[in-house]
Amino acid sequence: MSRLRVEALELAVAALEEGLREYGDHPVLTMRDGVIQRFEIAMDLSWKLLQRTLKDILTINPGLIRTKEDMFRVAAEYELITNTERWLGHYFYFVTFINWRGWLAID
Repeated sequence: MSRLRVEALELAVAALEEGLREYGDHPVLTMRDGVIQRFEIAMDLSWKLLQRTLKDILTINPGLIRTKEDMFRVAAEYELITNTERWLGHYFYFVTFINWRGWLAID
């Protein structure tokens, strides 16, 4: 059985928490942008860790988890996450924000 390494995710979450505290003290746009970047990194690492858990540890058929929605659904079936709707909400917010930010860059 493979061992999961969660250190990178732990560091990313700690950095996000630190950024949120600092933004609370100094609410400027550059701080906000840094917090958003830290959120993106933490979410990306959490998805990768969840995907690895499903594929490598639980040996789920990769065909069952083709999309992030599938991944969250299967993770909930195995009780790895408890609130699928909340994870999907974060995912859709993340995708919407990235698209919006890309639109701003083009404009």
